[in-house]
Amino acid sequence: MNYDAMLVVSFGGPEKHEDVLPFLENVLRGRNVPRERMLAVAEHYYHFDGKSPINHQTRELIAAIEKELALHGPKLPVYWGNRNWHPMLADTLRQMKADGVRRALADSGGDGTVGLSKGKARIKSPTSGKGGQKWGTHRCCGRAFGLCRA
Repeated sequence: MNYDAMLVVSFGGPEKHEDVLPFLENVLRGRNVPRERMLAVAEHYYHFDGKSPINHQTRELIAAIEKELALHGPKLPVYWGNRNWHPMLADTLRQMKADGVRRALADSGGDGTVGLSKGKARIKSPTSGKGGQKWGTHRCCGRAFGLCRA
């Protein structure tokens, strides 16, 4: 199977003090979590100046993937989208579409828990639905999963 790009999907995390509450509000959206509990969790981030290590780790992963692809191929651009913080996955998918990406190999970049269930994920294009592209999923390469036209 030929791919146009690789997509690293991550949870995302705040990068500075001002990001913490908006990040936690994204994570908790639609869940019945008391504000006091959210503020208590925020304190854990504030001990580290509001910076989660996950984005740094994701950048390191992307750099390693890009190095491996440059050395051994195939020549693919690597995109990054987060579930809960910038760069947001929906924005990344829009950019990929604008860049002409039609088939992408995606990986959660971690333990497979980012939007995954038993190694599978359901990711839809931000334009899916009426007249837009729809994306399906399949298993491949362990944690990796491909975005395929449905």
